[in-house]
Amino acid sequence: MSTTSHHEWMANISGLTIVDQLNRAEQLVLWCFRHRTHVPVDASFEVVAQLRRHCGLASLEKVVRTFERAYNAYMRFSRVTPVFSVPSCLKITSDENTLLCLAAATQTGFIPHAHAIAAAMSEDNAYRLVCAPMNAFVADLWNCDMRLRLDMSALAVTPRRPPLGKPELRSL
Repeated sequence: MSTTSHHEWMANISGLTIVDQLNRAEQLVLWCFRHRTHVPVDASFEVVAQLRRHCGLASLEKVVRTFERAYNAYMRFSRVTPVFSVPSCLKITSDENTLLCLAAATQTGFIPHAHAIAAAMSEDNAYRLVCAPMNAFVADLWNCDMRLRLDMSALAVTPRRPPLGKPELRSL
């Protein structure tokens, strides 16, 4: 069993510390969560405008709806209120890194990893309530050719409460 704490492995998941290191899809997810946190209005004009710019008019309504659900679930079921910087900040907080890792693991199909990340950051037994809306949101982004990256070589997840006799989850 690994002795690495949750905070230590989360800090090493992506190694990304500034927004310029993110791809377009990752920047969009981060910007939307940041903006929604600092301008607390459902589907604010700026968020809708950014999603329209990147996803087009045809899928806009669905993407905005799934984003709002993902944001609300993420914020509601987090153990502590996540810290999101203002939208123009170039640094990435550890909570923002967790968000990006959860979104990327969900979009790329590494569901056990997504569940482990969500379980570590959410209230007890609420990880599915965080993952399901996030999955819908990032699936809509995927359909708009917005792909998030997940560096599996840096991701080694130990579940919060592993069953006795079961091995820990490791990247492939």
